[in-house]
Amino acid sequence: MTVSWFDGAIDNPSPASDVKVQKAERELGVRLREDFLAIAKTHQGAMPEPECFDLPKGGRGSIKYLLHFEEEPFYSNIVARVSRSATFCTGRSFPLPKTAGCCSIPTHVKKY
Repeated sequence: MTVSWFDGAIDNPSPASDVKVQKAERELGVRLREDFLAIAKTHQGAMPEPECFDLPKGGRGSIKYLLHFEEEPFYSNIVARVSRSATFCTGRSFPLPKTAGCCSIPTHVKKY
């Protein structure tokens, strides 16, 4: 599937620096997966098109926009969003993208 990326949570996003990613990992106490970072660093805050997709084990998922590593806007910053959602998470899954629908897409991370 081909995915196109458009301005979403932040306008004209530039790739996230390694320094900002490492800061977010320290604050969250996790190491983000390389496959996630390959997309999230380059397309931080962007909206994918299409936003809906089929899940490998059935069902459908959606992503409104990727969370970002910038300080602003705060509501869509990865640390702010995950910290606020952490009480709803179990095990090693954190809801990293902002979903367009009612489902969340868990992304597995490695604990430090």
